[in-house]
Amino acid sequence: MTTITVGLLGAGRGLSLAQLFDRVPGYRVVAVCDAIPERLDRARSACPRAEGFHDYAAMLREPFDVMIVASAPPNHADHVCAALEAGKAVLSEVPAAHTIDDAQRIVDTVARTRGYYMLGENCNYYGFIHAWKELLEEGVLGEVIHAEGEYVHDIRGITWVDADGRYYNPADPRCPATARPSWRARYNPIQYITHSLGPLLWLTSDRCTSVSCLSTGCRTQPEIGSPDGQIALFETHSGAPIRQSCIFSAPKEPGGQWYSLYCSRGYAESKRAPWDSGKLYLADGTMKEIQRKDWPTAVDTPLASSGHGGIDGGLVWEFAHAFRRGAPSPIDVHTAMDYTLPGIYAALSAERNGERLHIPDTRTERLVTRF
Repeated sequence: MTTITVGLLGAGRGLSLAQLFDRVPGYRVVAVCDAIPERLDRARSACPRAEGFHDYAAMLREPFDVMIVASAPPNHADHVCAALEAGKAVLSEVPAAHTIDDAQRIVDTVARTRGYYMLGENCNYYGFIHAWKELLEEGVLGEVIHAEGEYVHDIRGITWVDADGRYYNPADPRCPATARPSWRARYNPIQYITHSLGPLLWLTSDRCTSVSCLSTGCRTQPEIGSPDGQIALFETHSGAPIRQSCIFSAPKEPGGQWYSLYCSRGYAESKRAPWDSGKLYLADGTMKEIQRKDWPTAVDTPLASSGHGGIDGGLVWEFAHAFRRGAPSPIDVHTAMDYTLPGIYAALSAERNGERLHIPDTRTERLVTRF
């Protein structure tokens, strides 16, 4: 078996993905890059066969096959396009792009280079999402008439960062005067939508066509600067509306994703806390009321013992096997934009007090920044 070699950019969140690649037969992490020395040292310890780099351009000159791009979202387009231009296949962290221009640039670069690109949307690998897919394909739930998704995560403790990459809440007395706002402090919550929207679009084979969005304002901790949350209502190609809530600066524990499907023959809902259960109702005469369902947290793969309850393993395993076989990308560049652009346009809608905006399809439309 030919060894497929892997490089990593961004040894914070990205390190766990790199370690999973080292567990896939026939894959080896050979290069890691991070500008923060402490993170780079940690990555080299975790991936002992990898060479360390502080400079991304220098790493791209090395002869490896796959690049994991796990940098901050505002930098994804630059880093993804550079990797594709260097002939690397790319597994990109979410969201795919930060701006409309970034999104078009990634689409164009994938087309021009004919590069292999996959968006790393790990929430598509929740076990209950795959169980719901089976219920839909078997006709048990009928037709989807409405779907909901939420991502609620109190991230106030990681909105400021110091030069060594340590995160703080700016209201914490221990936050040093030298700390500065991280990308999260100035980020529209709804732009981090792929975790709550992507699985629903995968389930329904649908895409969002327009959006109206409102912001909560910055009430919980004004010094952070971004809205506490944003709530969007999307029209879809199928006509089934999707509601999305992304709330990142409000007190709620535990945080996480939540999903529900309203269908013509039933209803499905994920659990809201570790002690909770999923829920299912079927209008076929077998149930008087909604029932608890203990669907698996993650799809079953040899990497099931991995981050985020095993869904990271599902993501890496599917990428690794699709790429080795030369199979189509499981979440290709256009699907990546189906997951990402709704959040970008929703943020623009919120800036315009909920104005309804069209969401282009990158398969057939060029993206424009004027409305």
